Amino acid sequence: MKMKRRTIVLFFLISISCCTMAQQKGVQFVHGLKWTEVKAKAKAENKYIFVDCFTTWCGPCKMVSTKIFPLEEVGQFFNQNFINVKVQMDKTPHDKEDVKAWYSDVDTIAKIGQVVNYPTFLYFTPAGELIHRYVGAPFEPNEFIEYAKAALDSSTQYISLKKKFESTLDPDLSLLRSMAIAFSHNGDTKNGEGDMGQQCANEFISKSKVKDLLTKENIDFMMRFTHNVSDKGFEIFRQYGASIDSVEGRKISRSLVEGTIFYREVLPLISDQSSPDWNKIRESINSTYTEYSDALVTKARIIYFGEHEEWNYFVKEVEGWLQIKDNEYLKEDINGYVWTILTSCKDKDFLEKALEWSEISLKQNQEDVSSLMTRAALLYTLGRNEEAIEFGEKAALFAEDSDKGNMEELLDMMKSGQKINF
Repeated sequence: MKMKRRTIVLFFLISISCCTMAQQKGVQFVHGLKWTEVKAKAKAENKYIFVDCFTTWCGPCKMVSTKIFPLEEVGQFFNQNFINVKVQMDKTPHDKEDVKAWYSDVDTIAKIGQVVNYPTFLYFTPAGELIHRYVGAPFEPNEFIEYAKAALDSSTQYISLKKKFESTLDPDLSLLRSMAIAFSHNGDTKNGEGDMGQQCANEFISKSKVKDLLTKENIDFMMRFTHNVSDKGFEIFRQYGASIDSVEGRKISRSLVEGTIFYREVLPLISDQSSPDWNKIRESINSTYTEYSDALVTKARIIYFGEHEEWNYFVKEVEGWLQIKDNEYLKEDINGYVWTILTSCKDKDFLEKALEWSEISLKQNQEDVSSLMTRAALLYTLGRNEEAIEFGEKAALFAEDSDKGNMEELLDMMKSGQKINF
């Protein structure tokens, strides 16, 4: 009996030890200190301060806490360079005493950092001066580290850049580019209206020579800031698409241009209509975007007939859409149309046609998890269970670790022959 107790105690201690080691690999946050004490500690150790401003209800905040902060590479960088603090910005009836002790400090930090969205990450000098800020959850650890590195360099610190920009009557291209990115990270607007990041990006593109814009770095920049037909990058992609595609080594321009036109100009024409006037819509597109009218009208008809479950017309339009000349870029969307039939149509003939389309989708990328899983679901719906499991296992093989659990659960259901409603 004593031996058994010792074994249990030993197992418990080992578990605690492993948990502690895992925590030590990630970002180490200080506890039990008030804001004035945190600043005193930073000053004494000559370290910058990193503040994670989160709320109890914020999903992205929880994602960062569970997926980013525990990583060894993130912990190594932040623990070496910062005093790290987590600050709960909302108040709940369940708050513990250590959270309540920060209530007054929370108000101070929120005011200094202009914290209104979550998560917001604030960076302070060892002297306690706010010099950098970032809003939103990063998806990659390296991305998060790069944002933090900017806080340590006076030439890239957001607050410093913003002060310099506001005091400059005619900002140069370098400053405009830097501020476009910085403003977009922080969601800044001008007097509460207008996207400052987009304004800086448009000015940067307008003032730059076209040849200087046709670099990999600036093409990526323009892609980031091209959302509307009025954005300055739109016309660059439209006029110099061949050159851009050559630099990129892949066809991206036509897809970006057509996508922008479709979602901003065409989709509103069919969204609230029970019976669209297709001739009028074609004329409207032709008046400004003649070279894209066939693809845009066809895509509009696909969306419309899919939403209204008119499957004969839907299939006919998708088949026509696949015959459009130079349509490789269009095939990126085919998996979405396969999924539309899978989830909304029970007719076997249409499901078989969708299965043909799924082959086209997989030819674009045989390791695409979404396409593999869609084909697996289609095959299972058609009663071809062994083939379905084969494609499902391929999907699980290429899936992100965070998605593997759900896929394995779905595979178990397929293997046991359970009914699945996709």
